Amino acid sequence: MEEALDYVASYKYIDDERYALGFITCNAGSRSRRRMENDLIKKGLGRELIERAFAEWEAEGNIQNEEEQIE
Repeated sequence: MEEALDYVASYKYIDDERYALGFITCNAGSRSRRRMENDLIKKGLGRELIERAFAEWEAEGNIQNEEEQIE
C-alpha cells in the first residue's frame, strides 16, 4: 500500500497544493476567497497549504475582484 502511495505521489497524482491552486483558478471568478478557503478546508486541506496556494495564484498575476462578482 505504501509503495503505491509513494508511486502516485512521485508523479504528482497526489498533490494537495496543486489541487488547491487548480481549485482557486477554476473558482476565483464565481466564489469569494472565504468560500473557497472553507471549501478547501472541508476537503481536508490545511490553512497553511491554502495560503501558499493563494500566494502562488496571486504571484502569477491573478487578482480577485469580489466587488465585480457581487454586481
